[in-house]
Amino acid sequence: DLTGGASQTAREVAECLAAVCEAAGSEPEIAVKSLEDASRSILQVQPFMASIKHVVNLGLTNAQSLAAEWDGTGHFGRAVAAGFREFNERSQDATEQIAKAGARRIAGKRRVFVFSLSGTVMAVMEEAAKTVSPLPHVVITEAKPGCEGIEAARLMGEMGYDVTLMADAAIVLAVKNCDYALVGADSVSSTGDMVNKTGTAMAAVCCRHSNVPFAVATESYKFDPATILGFPHQNLQGRAEQIVDGKVHENVEIDNPQVDATPAELITEYITELGIWGGEAYHRLAPASALNPRFVKIVEDLSTDPFYLAARRESL
Repeated sequence: DLTGGASQTAREVAECLAAVCEAAGSEPEIAVKSLEDASRSILQVQPFMASIKHVVNLGLTNAQSLAAEWDGTGHFGRAVAAGFREFNERSQDATEQIAKAGARRIAGKRRVFVFSLSGTVMAVMEEAAKTVSPLPHVVITEAKPGCEGIEAARLMGEMGYDVTLMADAAIVLAVKNCDYALVGADSVSSTGDMVNKTGTAMAAVCCRHSNVPFAVATESYKFDPATILGFPHQNLQGRAEQIVDGKVHENVEIDNPQVDATPAELITEYITELGIWGGEAYHRLAPASALNPRFVKIVEDLSTDPFYLAARRESL
Protein backbone atom coordinates (compact mmCIF):
# COMPACT_ATOMS: atom_id res chain seq x y z
CA ASP A 1 0.00 0.00 0.00
CA LEU A 2 1.82 3.12 -1.24
CA THR A 3 -1.12 5.50 -1.16
CA GLY A 4 -2.94 4.76 2.10
CA GLY A 5 -2.13 6.67 5.26
CA ALA A 6 0.25 5.14 7.83
CA SER A 7 -2.38 4.94 10.60
CA GLN A 8 -4.91 3.12 8.44
CA THR A 9 -2.19 0.83 7.05
CA ALA A 10 -1.07 -0.03 10.59
CA ARG A 11 -4.62 -0.99 11.54
CA GLU A 12 -4.92 -3.13 8.41
CA VAL A 13 -1.62 -4.87 9.24
CA ALA A 14 -2.78 -5.47 12.82
CA GLU A 15 -5.98 -7.09 11.55
CA CYS A 16 -3.99 -9.18 9.06
CA LEU A 17 -1.61 -10.44 11.77
CA ALA A 18 -4.58 -11.13 14.05
CA ALA A 19 -6.03 -13.37 11.33
CA VAL A 20 -2.66 -15.14 10.95
CA CYS A 21 -2.58 -15.88 14.68
CA GLU A 22 -6.16 -17.15 14.74
CA ALA A 23 -5.47 -19.46 11.81
CA ALA A 24 -2.27 -20.76 13.46
CA GLY A 25 -4.26 -22.48 16.21
CA SER A 26 -3.70 -23.18 19.88
CA GLU A 27 -0.06 -24.29 19.89
CA PRO A 28 2.05 -21.30 21.10
CA GLU A 29 5.24 -22.29 19.26
CA ILE A 30 3.43 -22.62 15.93
CA ALA A 31 1.47 -19.38 16.40
CA VAL A 32 4.55 -17.35 17.34
CA LYS A 33 6.49 -18.75 14.35
CA SER A 34 3.58 -17.96 11.99
CA LEU A 35 3.39 -14.44 13.39
CA GLU A 36 7.13 -13.95 12.96
CA ASP A 37 7.09 -15.20 9.35
CA ALA A 38 4.13 -12.99 8.42
CA SER A 39 5.74 -9.98 10.10
CA ARG A 40 8.96 -10.51 8.18
CA SER A 41 7.08 -10.68 4.86
CA ILE A 42 5.18 -7.45 5.60
CA LEU A 43 8.29 -5.50 6.65
CA GLN A 44 10.12 -6.78 3.58
CA VAL A 45 7.73 -4.99 1.22
CA GLN A 46 6.85 -1.99 3.41
CA PRO A 47 10.05 -0.93 5.22
CA PHE A 48 9.51 2.75 5.92
CA MET A 49 6.28 2.94 7.96
CA ALA A 50 7.18 2.97 11.65
CA SER A 51 3.57 2.26 12.55
CA ILE A 52 3.94 -1.20 11.01
CA LYS A 53 7.18 -1.82 12.90
CA HIS A 54 5.41 -0.80 16.09
CA VAL A 55 2.59 -3.27 15.41
CA VAL A 56 5.10 -6.07 14.74
CA ASN A 57 7.20 -5.32 17.83
CA LEU A 58 4.09 -5.05 20.01
CA GLY A 59 2.59 -8.25 18.61
CA LEU A 60 5.74 -10.35 19.03
CA THR A 61 6.22 -9.06 22.58
CA ASN A 62 2.62 -9.84 23.47
CA ALA A 63 2.79 -13.31 21.88
CA GLN A 64 5.97 -14.29 23.71
CA SER A 65 4.61 -12.98 27.00
CA LEU A 66 1.42 -15.00 26.57
CA ALA A 67 3.41 -18.10 25.57
CA ALA A 68 5.51 -17.90 28.72
CA GLU A 69 2.37 -18.00 30.88
CA TRP A 70 0.23 -20.31 28.73
CA ASP A 71 -1.39 -23.13 30.70
CA GLY A 72 -2.75 -25.01 27.69
CA THR A 73 -6.34 -23.97 28.06
CA GLY A 74 -8.23 -21.88 25.54
CA HIS A 75 -7.13 -20.81 22.06
CA PHE A 76 -3.65 -19.27 22.07
CA GLY A 77 -3.92 -17.75 18.58
CA ARG A 78 -7.13 -15.93 19.47
CA ALA A 79 -5.53 -14.56 22.63
CA VAL A 80 -2.70 -13.05 20.61
CA ALA A 81 -5.17 -11.74 18.02
CA ALA A 82 -7.07 -9.92 20.76
CA GLY A 83 -3.94 -7.86 21.46
CA PHE A 84 -3.82 -6.65 17.86
CA ARG A 85 -7.46 -5.62 17.98
CA GLU A 86 -6.87 -3.75 21.22
CA PHE A 87 -4.13 -1.83 19.41
CA ASN A 88 -6.60 -0.89 16.69
CA GLU A 89 -8.99 0.51 19.26
CA ARG A 90 -6.20 2.57 20.87
CA SER A 91 -5.07 3.72 17.44
CA GLN A 92 -8.52 5.00 16.54
CA ASP A 93 -8.79 6.79 19.88
CA ALA A 94 -5.38 8.40 19.32
CA THR A 95 -6.47 9.75 15.94
CA GLU A 96 -9.61 11.21 17.50
CA GLN A 97 -7.56 12.98 20.20
CA ILE A 98 -5.21 14.41 17.57
CA ALA A 99 -8.18 15.58 15.50
CA LYS A 100 -9.47 17.64 18.43
CA ALA A 101 -6.07 19.16 19.22
CA GLY A 102 -5.35 19.86 15.55
CA ALA A 103 -8.72 21.57 15.07
CA ARG A 104 -7.85 23.92 17.94
CA ARG A 105 -4.56 24.80 16.20
CA ILE A 106 -6.38 25.55 12.94
CA ALA A 107 -8.94 27.83 14.58
CA GLY A 108 -8.33 31.44 13.63
CA LYS A 109 -6.08 30.59 10.69
CA ARG A 110 -6.80 32.27 7.34
CA ARG A 111 -5.01 29.94 4.88
CA VAL A 112 -3.73 26.46 5.68
CA PHE A 113 -1.34 24.48 3.49
CA VAL A 114 -1.80 20.68 3.37
CA PHE A 115 0.41 18.18 1.56
CA SER A 116 -0.48 14.69 0.27
CA LEU A 117 -3.20 12.46 1.76
CA SER A 118 -2.90 11.63 5.45
CA GLY A 119 -5.72 9.94 7.32
CA THR A 120 -4.70 11.76 10.50
CA VAL A 121 -4.69 15.15 8.77
CA MET A 122 -8.06 14.40 7.20
CA ALA A 123 -9.38 13.60 10.68
CA VAL A 124 -8.12 17.00 11.88
CA MET A 125 -9.71 18.79 8.94
CA GLU A 126 -13.00 16.94 9.42
CA GLU A 127 -13.09 17.86 13.13
CA ALA A 128 -12.27 21.49 12.31
CA ALA A 129 -15.07 21.56 9.72
CA LYS A 130 -17.49 20.76 12.56
CA THR A 131 -16.05 23.05 15.25
CA VAL A 132 -14.22 25.97 13.60
CA SER A 133 -15.84 29.07 12.10
CA PRO A 134 -14.95 30.61 9.80
CA LEU A 135 -13.08 27.80 8.07
CA PRO A 136 -9.66 28.61 6.64
CA HIS A 137 -8.99 28.45 2.91
CA VAL A 138 -6.95 25.32 2.13
CA VAL A 139 -4.06 25.21 -0.33
CA ILE A 140 -2.73 21.85 -1.47
CA THR A 141 -0.47 20.56 -4.24
CA GLU A 142 -0.98 17.41 -6.32
CA ALA A 143 1.70 15.30 -4.52
CA LYS A 144 3.16 13.46 -7.48
CA PRO A 145 3.87 10.66 -8.10
CA GLY A 146 0.53 9.20 -7.14
CA CYS A 147 -1.26 12.55 -6.94
CA GLU A 148 -2.75 11.83 -3.52
CA GLY A 149 -3.20 15.57 -3.10
CA ILE A 150 -6.01 15.52 -5.66
CA GLU A 151 -8.02 13.02 -3.58
CA ALA A 152 -7.28 15.02 -0.41
CA ALA A 153 -8.53 18.17 -2.13
CA ARG A 154 -11.75 16.41 -3.10
CA LEU A 155 -12.31 15.15 0.43
CA MET A 156 -11.76 18.58 1.97
CA GLY A 157 -14.04 20.15 -0.61
CA GLU A 158 -16.76 17.74 0.48
CA MET A 159 -16.15 18.79 4.09
CA GLY A 160 -17.01 22.36 3.15
CA TYR A 161 -13.59 23.94 2.66
CA ASP A 162 -12.71 26.25 -0.19
CA VAL A 163 -9.64 24.55 -1.67
CA THR A 164 -6.97 25.69 -4.11
CA LEU A 165 -5.18 22.79 -5.84
CA MET A 166 -1.79 23.63 -7.36
CA ALA A 167 1.05 21.84 -9.15
CA ASP A 168 3.94 20.58 -7.05
CA ALA A 169 6.28 22.80 -9.06
CA ALA A 170 4.45 25.81 -7.62
CA ILE A 171 4.87 24.75 -3.99
CA VAL A 172 6.93 27.82 -3.06
CA LEU A 173 4.01 29.95 -4.22
CA ALA A 174 1.46 27.62 -2.61
CA VAL A 175 2.81 28.15 0.91
CA LYS A 176 3.77 31.81 0.52
CA ASN A 177 0.51 33.37 1.69
CA CYS A 178 -0.45 30.66 4.20
CA ASP A 179 -0.26 31.13 7.96
CA TYR A 180 -0.07 27.43 8.89
CA ALA A 181 1.00 24.14 7.28
CA LEU A 182 -0.21 20.69 8.32
CA VAL A 183 1.09 17.32 7.14
CA GLY A 184 1.02 13.72 8.34
CA ALA A 185 3.91 11.32 8.96
CA ASP A 186 4.91 7.77 8.08
CA SER A 187 7.73 7.61 10.63
CA VAL A 188 9.59 9.71 13.20
CA SER A 189 13.13 8.88 14.26
CA SER A 190 14.85 9.00 17.63
CA THR A 191 16.35 12.36 16.59
CA GLY A 192 12.95 13.88 15.77
CA ASP A 193 13.37 13.76 11.98
CA MET A 194 10.21 12.80 10.11
CA VAL A 195 9.66 10.59 7.05
CA ASN A 196 6.66 11.15 4.82
CA LYS A 197 5.57 11.25 1.17
CA THR A 198 8.25 12.58 -1.19
CA GLY A 199 7.91 16.35 -1.36
CA THR A 200 7.19 16.86 2.33
CA ALA A 201 10.76 17.99 3.03
CA MET A 202 10.54 20.53 0.21
CA ALA A 203 7.28 21.81 1.66
CA ALA A 204 9.01 22.25 5.03
CA VAL A 205 11.91 24.14 3.42
CA CYS A 206 9.48 26.43 1.61
CA CYS A 207 7.54 27.02 4.83
CA ARG A 208 10.72 27.97 6.68
CA HIS A 209 11.64 30.37 3.86
CA SER A 210 8.21 32.04 4.13
CA ASN A 211 8.03 31.89 7.95
CA VAL A 212 5.02 29.56 7.89
CA PRO A 213 4.68 27.28 10.96
CA PHE A 214 5.09 23.66 9.83
CA ALA A 215 3.07 21.17 11.92
CA VAL A 216 3.01 17.36 11.80
CA ALA A 217 -0.10 15.49 12.97
CA THR A 218 0.95 12.01 14.03
CA GLU A 219 0.21 9.28 16.52
CA SER A 220 3.02 8.50 18.97
CA TYR A 221 3.26 4.91 17.68
CA LYS A 222 4.78 6.27 14.46
CA PHE A 223 8.04 6.62 16.34
CA ASP A 224 10.42 4.24 14.52
CA PRO A 225 11.77 1.82 17.16
CA ALA A 226 14.57 0.60 14.88
CA THR A 227 16.19 4.06 14.83
CA ILE A 228 17.00 3.72 18.53
CA LEU A 229 19.44 0.95 17.53
CA GLY A 230 21.03 3.03 14.77
CA PHE A 231 19.11 1.56 11.83
CA PRO A 232 18.28 4.36 9.37
CA HIS A 233 14.90 5.09 7.90
CA GLN A 234 14.50 3.11 4.68
CA ASN A 235 13.20 4.36 1.38
CA LEU A 236 11.32 2.39 -1.24
CA GLN A 237 11.65 2.68 -5.00
CA GLY A 238 8.44 3.36 -6.91
CA ARG A 239 7.60 2.26 -10.44
CA ALA A 240 9.28 4.13 -13.27
CA GLU A 241 5.87 4.36 -14.98
CA GLN A 242 4.77 6.80 -12.28
CA ILE A 243 7.19 9.34 -13.74
CA VAL A 244 7.39 8.60 -17.45
CA ASP A 245 5.73 6.31 -19.99
CA GLY A 246 8.28 4.10 -21.67
CA LYS A 247 12.06 4.49 -21.86
CA VAL A 248 13.53 7.98 -22.16
CA HIS A 249 17.03 7.01 -23.29
CA GLU A 250 19.47 4.20 -22.55
CA ASN A 251 21.62 6.66 -20.57
CA VAL A 252 18.70 7.89 -18.45
CA GLU A 253 17.86 6.13 -15.19
CA ILE A 254 14.51 6.73 -13.52
CA ASP A 255 14.77 7.32 -9.77
CA ASN A 256 11.41 7.39 -7.98
CA PRO A 257 11.83 7.41 -4.17
CA GLN A 258 8.52 7.16 -2.31
CA VAL A 259 9.42 9.13 0.82
CA ASP A 260 11.84 11.77 2.06
CA ALA A 261 13.09 12.89 5.48
CA THR A 262 12.30 16.29 7.02
CA PRO A 263 14.87 17.39 9.64
CA ALA A 264 13.54 18.11 13.13
CA GLU A 265 14.74 21.71 12.97
CA LEU A 266 12.26 22.43 10.15
CA ILE A 267 9.31 21.12 12.17
CA THR A 268 7.53 23.68 14.32
CA GLU A 269 5.41 21.21 16.25
CA TYR A 270 4.17 17.65 16.46
CA ILE A 271 0.46 17.27 17.23
CA THR A 272 0.07 13.92 19.01
CA GLU A 273 -2.50 12.18 21.21
CA LEU A 274 -0.12 12.87 24.11
CA GLY A 275 0.07 16.59 23.51
CA ILE A 276 1.78 19.12 21.26
CA TRP A 277 5.57 19.03 21.17
CA GLY A 278 8.33 20.95 19.42
CA GLY A 279 10.05 19.16 16.55
CA GLU A 280 13.23 18.40 18.46
CA ALA A 281 11.35 17.22 21.58
CA TYR A 282 9.23 14.53 19.93
CA HIS A 283 11.82 11.82 20.57
CA ARG A 284 10.97 12.06 24.28
CA LEU A 285 7.68 10.34 23.40
CA ALA A 286 9.55 7.19 22.33
CA PRO A 287 7.82 4.04 23.64
CA ALA A 288 9.32 2.92 26.91
CA SER A 289 8.80 -0.78 26.15
CA ALA A 290 11.88 -2.78 25.19
CA LEU A 291 12.40 -3.89 21.63
CA ASN A 292 11.52 -7.54 21.12
CA PRO A 293 14.58 -9.66 20.16
CA ARG A 294 12.65 -11.33 17.35
CA PHE A 295 11.72 -7.91 15.95
CA VAL A 296 15.36 -6.78 16.14
CA LYS A 297 16.46 -9.97 14.34
CA ILE A 298 13.96 -9.32 11.53
CA VAL A 299 15.26 -5.76 11.08
CA GLU A 300 18.87 -6.99 11.10
CA ASP A 301 18.15 -9.73 8.57
CA LEU A 302 16.27 -7.40 6.23
CA SER A 303 19.19 -4.96 6.17
CA THR A 304 21.11 -7.57 4.11
CA ASP A 305 18.21 -9.33 2.33
CA PRO A 306 18.64 -9.26 -1.51
CA PHE A 307 14.92 -8.80 -2.26
CA TYR A 308 14.68 -6.02 0.29
CA LEU A 309 17.80 -4.29 -1.02
CA ALA A 310 16.47 -4.47 -4.59
CA ALA A 311 13.15 -2.92 -3.55
CA ARG A 312 14.65 0.09 -1.81
CA ARG A 313 16.89 2.74 -3.31
CA GLU A 314 18.66 4.22 -0.33
CA SER A 315 18.65 4.96 3.37
CA LEU A 316 17.48 8.39 4.46
